[in-house]
Amino acid sequence: MAQSDEVANFRSALKARDRAAINRAAVKLLEQKTPLGEQWFSIAQVLERNGELALAISAAARGVEQENGSAKARFQLAHILSLVNRNDEAIELVSAIAPNQLNATQRDHFLGTCYLETGDFEQARSSFERVAAAWQGSGVTWLSLAALPPADDEALLDQLNGARPTIIQAGADSRARWHYARGTVLDRLGRTDEAFAEFAAGAKLVKSVRAYDPDADRREAEMLVGEFDREAIDRIAAQVAAETSRPILVTGLPRSGTTLVEQILTSHSQIDDGGELPFGSILIRETGGNGLPRLESFVSGHGADPLARLYLHLGDQRFGEGSRFVDKGLGASRQLGVLASVLPAARIIWLRRDPLDCAWSCFRTFFTQGIEWSWSLTDIAAHFQAEDELYAHWRDVLGERMLTLSYEELASNPREGIGRILDHVGLQHEPAMEQIHDTRRTVTTASVAQVRQPIHQSSVGSAHRYRDQLKPFTEAYEAKASAG
Repeated sequence: MAQSDEVANFRSALKARDRAAINRAAVKLLEQKTPLGEQWFSIAQVLERNGELALAISAAARGVEQENGSAKARFQLAHILSLVNRNDEAIELVSAIAPNQLNATQRDHFLGTCYLETGDFEQARSSFERVAAAWQGSGVTWLSLAALPPADDEALLDQLNGARPTIIQAGADSRARWHYARGTVLDRLGRTDEAFAEFAAGAKLVKSVRAYDPDADRREAEMLVGEFDREAIDRIAAQVAAETSRPILVTGLPRSGTTLVEQILTSHSQIDDGGELPFGSILIRETGGNGLPRLESFVSGHGADPLARLYLHLGDQRFGEGSRFVDKGLGASRQLGVLASVLPAARIIWLRRDPLDCAWSCFRTFFTQGIEWSWSLTDIAAHFQAEDELYAHWRDVLGERMLTLSYEELASNPREGIGRILDHVGLQHEPAMEQIHDTRRTVTTASVAQVRQPIHQSSVGSAHRYRDQLKPFTEAYEAKASAG
């Protein structure tokens, strides 16, 4: 088949959002060494979103080859490597590029982010400080500096204040991140009223462009509760022949301790790694939705086993064949009907945290994507209410497959909490699990700095200083409980 035909096939598959056809067409393009130049990097990004990591890296490498190893091409390959948690390789690749061959601020911010995610905080700080010195209007850089373990918060606050004239000329996103950076530093300095005002100012900017529909959120939760019962899940699970005990699904509200549990589990020698994986979302795209009728329609036409094998294939791509891994995917509570049905041997852990502490932690965190309910205290209450209903449902339906774990109990008695986790997933205790802050791995969530520390209780009761400012949340959240 001519190369032009394969390009047309790829475009057609992309338009149809046919994952399998996209992958087949990409393989043909790679085999034919189709001269696509920079377009290879766009193909690589599509393949990465499909979870086809080996293909994504091959496509990006082909782009480097066809662009004669240009600095720009190598930087784009490094970007793909960072997306698949191969940060050490990305750092090595970009560090080898002469600074004058790339935009210096773009280069340094990329390196700083890679260093931050791998826990090399001093290198991250040096990189971000170079960016801030060169361009004070980079809100994302100020937010990254504030996310690092504190060095000299008074000096950082002075720098943030000095950037104000430049920041106010920047776009809304940069201004919002700058507000969140100031709020973070002011909070650490104990200046409660000023800190809350900064978070509120940043949230207001983001909420104006990232809409949240609490009614739609509630309806989705009610739909899942109404459709998925134990009988329906067991009926589909009985059709799965694949061995599905490898993944461990960790879920709960953001900032509830899910990254901590992920770090605990990945410190074990029999767990390869984990992360906020898109596997559940890819399965939902295959079935056409997260509801039971969509799942049953897919299963009636294709069987349940292909979905299980697709999920496991995605795990192989990310972590290597046959390894156990942790899936802490965002939105897992909305995907559990599908995941529990096609992964019948997978163990599930649900984290619960004091609602006020969790709400405060969500409100003060700048989520780069998704989490559209986090920019308003009343929206947070609405989402928490919907998640409470889902939690109660999945607890009843999944029974012993799902372990409920309290963040407060885990923080106050780590040994007992870790023991419960290990019993649930069928692993023996290892000494490394008591020193999880020494586990070197890429962490991309807002908890990147916290999980590099020993397990502690300092976040328990963290909302107490802000109880008055958080009244819109408590009033809205408790009103539903009272009405119920």
